[in-house]
Amino acid sequence: MSVTANETETKYDAPPGVAMPQLDGLPQVAGTSGPQEHKLEADYYDTGDLRLIRAGITLRRRRGGDDAGWHLKLPAGASSRTEIRLPLGRGGPRVPGDLAGLVRVHTRGEPLRPIARLTTVRQVLVLLGEDGDPLAEVAVDDVRAQTLGATTTVSRWDEVEVELVNGD
Repeated sequence: MSVTANETETKYDAPPGVAMPQLDGLPQVAGTSGPQEHKLEADYYDTGDLRLIRAGITLRRRRGGDDAGWHLKLPAGASSRTEIRLPLGRGGPRVPGDLAGLVRVHTRGEPLRPIARLTTVRQVLVLLGEDGDPLAEVAVDDVRAQTLGATTTVSRWDEVEVELVNGD
């Protein structure tokens, strides 16, 4: 069964080894929860000529963290995307038919295959409002990536991601 959600997030480049900032003094933030560490591994899928990426679409199979599974992210505005999630299931690394069907207009018959693997160590801090509800999640990511295919390129970077939960 799929889960659909709208996601509003912004990513920022960060220097290597960046630490989680102190954020509990921000306006509307009554407290924080965490940070909690997650180890994530995700394979990203596209056509050989990267039709999904060019359309602003992300299709990945993630293991680890609180949201392991298949994630299809479709553009929905400036910093927003519609995310459709499916559980990992028994199909292994084969793209689920439901998700492949949703991007068929972009793939136009080209097969979907793994094009990159990202391994991330993520520190997540949740910003809480006066009522204790989460306003936003701030993640500090240490990312290692490699392309998959005839040649392999390896890269590494750090980033900070802020995703709205119930806040503005």
